[in-house]
Amino acid sequence: MYPTLQPSELRTRILECRACTVRPECEKPTPWWPRDTPSEVMMIGRNPGINEDKQGLPFVGRGGKVFEGWLKGLGISREDIWLTNLIKCYSAADRKPKQAEINTCWDLHLRRELAFCRPSLVVALGSESFTATTGLDKLSLRHGMIYDRLTEIGAFVLGAIHPGSAMRSSVYLDMMVEDGNTLKPLLPYALSGQLRESGLPPGWEAK
Repeated sequence: MYPTLQPSELRTRILECRACTVRPECEKPTPWWPRDTPSEVMMIGRNPGINEDKQGLPFVGRGGKVFEGWLKGLGISREDIWLTNLIKCYSAADRKPKQAEINTCWDLHLRRELAFCRPSLVVALGSESFTATTGLDKLSLRHGMIYDRLTEIGAFVLGAIHPGSAMRSSVYLDMMVEDGNTLKPLLPYALSGQLRESGLPPGWEAK
């Protein structure tokens, strides 16, 4: 794990980054938002869309509205969590990021966010984030399950369907609702620090 940097340093590193091939495709990198203090829960999307790129904020486009409704159903708001993306830059035509781009952004930025925030629960939104945090594929078969994978910071990972996918498919929307139903009873436990102190509550088991 990298040395801990403060949010102002992390944000500057992101905004000034020119390390990979995605950067020329976007207006500017998009840092996390809105929280600048650590949270026990981190949610990680894939990368900004065109609306996020214009505003410089994550999850503010059409998928962001789906995401806001999902958070409301969970009984929380953005302010309760650390909300960020695996890739900080919009990729033209919303293309899928290359693995080299994911690796670069993970090493330069996301690992430092994890070192600062040190969440006990990471919600990986979408297949790319799920694979990056767990090393596993086939999110559609593994969503809503808890994995004990981010051992370097002692975090559990839950894979969830991305709001963008839920927006385009009723099947994925139903799966995202299922993920929320699984996650909802665990969130207060995690946000209160009990997950960090005591591990998963009775009846829960990590894969």
